Amino acid sequence: MSNEEDSATRPARKRPSLSAMVLIALGLGIIVGLFFGEGVAFLAPIGNAYIALLQMTVLPYIVLSIVYGLGRLRPASARRLAGVGAVTILIVWAIGMSASLLMPLSYPEWESASFFSRAMVEPPQKLDLLELYIPRNIFASLSQAAIPAVVVFCLLLGVALMRVEKKDTLIEALESLSEAVMHLTGMVVKTAPLGIFALAAAAAGTIRLEEFDAIQVYVWGYLAMAAVLSFGILPMLISMVTGIGFKRVFTVTRDALVTGFATGSLLVILPLLSEACMELLAERGVDSQDEVAMVDVVVPTSFNLPSVGMLLTMSFVHFGAWMFDSPLALGQYPVFAGLAVVTAFGGWTIAIPALLDAFRLPAEIFDLYPLVDVITGRFSVVAAALQLVAVTLIVVGALGGLSKLRWPHLLRFGAVSVVLMLGTVIGLRAVLDRTTGQEYVGYLSLVERTPLLEEVAAREAESVPPALSPEQSSFDRLDLIRSRGWLRVGYVENRLPFAFRNEAGVVVGLDAELARGMATDLEVGVEFVRLSAENLVAALDQGSVDIVMSGLVMEPSRARKVRFSNPYMEITAAFLVPDHLRHEFSSRETLLARKQVRIGVYPSVRYERDLASHRLPHAELVPVASARPFVRGEVEVDAVLLSAEEAAAWTLAYPAYAVAVPFPDWKAPVAVVMATEPSDLNGFVDAWVELAKRDGTVERYFSYWVMGEEPPGRHVPRWSIIRDVLGWTGGGDDSAGHPDSGPDGTDPEAPSAE
Repeated sequence: MSNEEDSATRPARKRPSLSAMVLIALGLGIIVGLFFGEGVAFLAPIGNAYIALLQMTVLPYIVLSIVYGLGRLRPASARRLAGVGAVTILIVWAIGMSASLLMPLSYPEWESASFFSRAMVEPPQKLDLLELYIPRNIFASLSQAAIPAVVVFCLLLGVALMRVEKKDTLIEALESLSEAVMHLTGMVVKTAPLGIFALAAAAAGTIRLEEFDAIQVYVWGYLAMAAVLSFGILPMLISMVTGIGFKRVFTVTRDALVTGFATGSLLVILPLLSEACMELLAERGVDSQDEVAMVDVVVPTSFNLPSVGMLLTMSFVHFGAWMFDSPLALGQYPVFAGLAVVTAFGGWTIAIPALLDAFRLPAEIFDLYPLVDVITGRFSVVAAALQLVAVTLIVVGALGGLSKLRWPHLLRFGAVSVVLMLGTVIGLRAVLDRTTGQEYVGYLSLVERTPLLEEVAAREAESVPPALSPEQSSFDRLDLIRSRGWLRVGYVENRLPFAFRNEAGVVVGLDAELARGMATDLEVGVEFVRLSAENLVAALDQGSVDIVMSGLVMEPSRARKVRFSNPYMEITAAFLVPDHLRHEFSSRETLLARKQVRIGVYPSVRYERDLASHRLPHAELVPVASARPFVRGEVEVDAVLLSAEEAAAWTLAYPAYAVAVPFPDWKAPVAVVMATEPSDLNGFVDAWVELAKRDGTVERYFSYWVMGEEPPGRHVPRWSIIRDVLGWTGGGDDSAGHPDSGPDGTDPEAPSAE
């Protein structure tokens, strides 16, 4: 037998489907990530490139499909569809958004707090509805990915195109372009195994166990709510309005739903869904030529609208806010719902970042979503497919006299739907409370930090050193420091995260790290001297300390007594408040609306105290030595005025408290404090600070001590098989301190800054 004949009779090998390859890539990525740990972090850019490629075709497809879908209709047909279609879509969107807003109720009560994030102090973006919806310059809207404005433009252009008589050539061109964009999307989707592998490996290798615990909370919540929508509420809506049997809907659409779930794509099953809708309508006597043609219009047009699966995906923003201890207030829900619907036109790759930005949530939350989308995305497709079936059957059925929208029935349906969703989230909450656990490590993540410049000799003076003698005062200060061998740096107590004692009793923090850097360049060690705000000036004037660094603000009242260096950073005023008061203190309007408010202020910081009196004239200002008495309940105030950087550090120690920033423009420079008497030390400090700002030293230390980011090669690697099981790349970590004792033997709930 010839080779040709042999090959002809041999059964053809089936190539694995794309969905199977994606699942294999996901599994391999997780295995590789767990095996190599952070050694595969270099794969993250490949995963990011895959996401960027997915985003590439979103806007072109929106423009082409909406204009083409509407432009091919006749005005009379469009008017017939518009009324019933609008009501149906609004009902479905209400269902999806209700599920999205209720889903956070399933999240368990976990203690959580986070390091400072610059998103905390970014001014909230004002929502300009005209700018959001009116495309003054469509090219600018396209370049800025302004989805609402782009959608409005496309809808208007599509409506206008309906009335154009000689449009066949244009419609054919738009159809061809739409197909080309879909082919391009298909080409990108073919790279999914590589992109998913890279994302999964990088995430599995770098994600911390506490983050994984949190992610599973969202996944279970999404799957439960998607199941209720897909197999309960949407089929119930179809049955109630059209009379089509609940079971019959799934019998006819089963092949399409399974295919959509397997491929993770709604686009590929549109023809199957159209055929299923035609079959269901024909069984009920809705089968005229016009009605069949309507199905071909409604299905692709509905495809361009946000689905309940996509609206449920928007709950990931609520999850991120919960995870970072910044839950949205009830009053923000209407704004969230409106923005979620309009941004959902662009898909999750555009909608989630836009919502995170709108509510001042850290952008890094978005990096977690591609991991869960591998699972939740398939259930989202099923929910979207059933929504498309529901809209098509109800709209076309209404035109054929089959569907009947009766308000009493709709109200009863709404009540039953809410009960189903509430029961789901409450039941899931009970399960998650019992099955998921959390060990709060925010406190340890702060007090277990060690200096980046560990090689610098450092010690702490037992008491304030004596004043310089007349003979010592006659020397140049830099010569005196070099002959002494120590740079004496004063620090004010209770100033997190600028200067405090870690669990090992070592003075650490942003300013302490900068002091170590100065000592390194002076080729001496650093001696930390604990001061109070009252003896700070005297210690400088007498030469007991050379400089003072504790995140001290430059202010006029101090400038008369001391000399400030060039500022090395800028802080934003904020309030440390109990969690339940977070939203009352987060905006100027809500804060001024409080009839009585008691605010704790540092007596030594006159600049901030005066600004508080000016901006909050009705507030009672109460002197407090630090935030510690407040968080321990030893002083009766509603909030303490601090910097956002300091307040965030205190929330790590006391997660029942939160940071509120009502005045993002309330900023102040921070500098090194020196004696007023001129010396060569002043010039050195000014030059050193300026250079440290320019070469990135200040930013590097700020990222580590204030934002909690680990520098490359510095942090303890995440657990991995190759490191912690096989021992091929080094031993385990024994640097962590004991969690049951705080610094200086204090209570473990709060780091010592004393």
